[in-house]
Amino acid sequence: MARILVVTQGGLAQELVRGAHTIAGQSDRLETVSLAWDESPVISERKVAAALEEGIQDGEADQGVLILTDLPGGTPFNVAAKFARPGRVEVLSGVNLAMVVRLCCPGCRERSVGELAAWLEEKGRQSICRYQPGAPVESDPACG
Repeated sequence: MARILVVTQGGLAQELVRGAHTIAGQSDRLETVSLAWDESPVISERKVAAALEEGIQDGEADQGVLILTDLPGGTPFNVAAKFARPGRVEVLSGVNLAMVVRLCCPGCRERSVGELAAWLEEKGRQSICRYQPGAPVESDPACG
């Protein structure tokens, strides 16, 4: 099973995971790393490194680690990118609630970290829609 780290500045990571747990149920594979808005990139890098190391020591990362960040080019993304190893540590930016909800679904557990990153990238794109008055709004099943 791949391990998932949601890395953001401020409390966004915790709120995304809390919302996903409320919608789709608890998942033991989602972890958060919060970076302070005013902390140095060196301190931020240490926090992410510690979270990665903890999962490796606990044997939780047997299928790799997927790191989700908020903005491409932001501090969480730049720090996470330093740890990227294709097929082992994947980094995906633009995290949203729909993406995190999908990670609580049972079907995600069997995917390799590379497959999970590609699947989640597509699901994240599909979750963005522009409302058009009068047009039907289709609900996308969370685990679909």
